[in-house]
Amino acid sequence: MAVSWLLGACAAPHTVRTVGKGKTALNVSVGGPLFSNLLPGMPVPNIAVGAQYGITDAWDVHTNFHALPAVYRNLALDTGVTRRLLQQQKGKWWPELTLTLRLNMITSFKAFRLYPELHGYASYLLKRRWLVYLGLTTFYDFFWEKGNHFRMHWGPTLGCDVRFAKRYSVGLSFRWISPQEDTSRLTLEWASPGRLGWFFIQLSFRVNFSAWGGAS
Repeated sequence: MAVSWLLGACAAPHTVRTVGKGKTALNVSVGGPLFSNLLPGMPVPNIAVGAQYGITDAWDVHTNFHALPAVYRNLALDTGVTRRLLQQQKGKWWPELTLTLRLNMITSFKAFRLYPELHGYASYLLKRRWLVYLGLTTFYDFFWEKGNHFRMHWGPTLGCDVRFAKRYSVGLSFRWISPQEDTSRLTLEWASPGRLGWFFIQLSFRVNFSAWGGAS
């Protein structure tokens, strides 16, 4: 698998909920897939900085800049849209549902690669402060290194954001990409359950210029 998309896909899943029409959120996330060559369970130290804007209450656009590829003189950005499919209602048991399409772009200024992602999230806001969510990520790799064949990768996401001081929140998320794939023979020793797939851990900080969507 190309390491470039692992670095480019390191933004925390801040698109779990839309921000609301005309509202903006700023996001910073740190972390990425774990590797164990030097220390056990050490995350790739990528930093992603981005913004999210509400076109309508149900539609957002968003973008992120990824710092780690810049160290290697590459430019990595992602951009996308989020659609709210079902809104959580106060006093109801059903979660809020969203769907996100994201395009990861990375270039060395000599070559360019584009990696689409599709995310689906179910989230629930508890006591107006705790946002817990479960999701599914699919990642489309058109630059598979072994013969350049198309590959689709998938994996679950689990996370929680905690809001404080009205506008601010911190989050912790876990993603396990391609849990069916044996990564034990790769040059980098990726730390994941059973040496299967790529396990991501990400911390995030968010400044939200609106209340979270749903039952706020």
